[in-house]
Amino acid sequence: MPFPKPSPEVGPSLWTAAPDRPAAPDLQVNWTLPATYRFHLYEEWFHLFTQGFRQGSAFDVGNVDIKINHSRRVLALARRLTGSLPLPPELQEVTHLAALFHDIGRFPQYARYQTFYDQKSVNHGLQGVRTLKAHGVLAALPAAAQKLVLAAVGLHNRRTLPTGLAPVARYVTGIIRDADKLDIFAVMLAHFHPDVPPNKVVNLGLTVHPTNYTPAILTAVRQRHMVNYLDMVWVNDFKLLLCSWLYDLNIPVSRAIVRERGYVEQLFAYLPAAPEFISLRQQVARDLAAA
Repeated sequence: MPFPKPSPEVGPSLWTAAPDRPAAPDLQVNWTLPATYRFHLYEEWFHLFTQGFRQGSAFDVGNVDIKINHSRRVLALARRLTGSLPLPPELQEVTHLAALFHDIGRFPQYARYQTFYDQKSVNHGLQGVRTLKAHGVLAALPAAAQKLVLAAVGLHNRRTLPTGLAPVARYVTGIIRDADKLDIFAVMLAHFHPDVPPNKVVNLGLTVHPTNYTPAILTAVRQRHMVNYLDMVWVNDFKLLLCSWLYDLNIPVSRAIVRERGYVEQLFAYLPAAPEFISLRQQVARDLAAA
């Protein structure tokens, strides 16, 4: 699908902007989207691109469909989040583009490696940046808009964001990170259900066991720290990682969505009924209520 005429070459990355960023960024922008901009054109490209990866076994097609549907739900969540924030229309559109494309690197990743585990394949955020550049998908946008989308796509899966990230890029990326986490909660809760056969791709090849977990991961969550994927051994560790994500939500509405969807209650229903998990559940519930 052809896109309008490209903008000038993208300049230096926003990923390494000045470290003395303001606490509350000025969300006004000094650029506008082209008159030819239509969001549905990007949705059409996304559809055509991803359909090309729906091949192989029913298992493979199912895994690709998980990411297609996830991307669309993240877009819907991003729209809800931006609707609660004082964003100018240009930043709303850029954020929605980043939401739609945040996992675009998952498709070439799975086609080549048959996994969604970055540590055993490729960083899917950076792969997404390469994919968008290779296909010229953002070429019609102003350079500043391109950089914001690419920053959000490339950084959405980082454990923590770089300290020198420019304020507006940090803000947009934070929205994408929230929307992504909110939908991954739903995806994983569905796969944790005992009636659903384990999916080694979705569960990242972790070992299923009703009670085993890694004590260091539980300690990290108790200390309100983010869990490192590399430390995970058991599927219960993955559930604890999701708990740690509750401490990395950026937008107030994100926490409201967690509460209204009952994610905490559902998640702990799939963890062992042991004292350490009961205590953690009480901690997380208190923290979420106080946020």
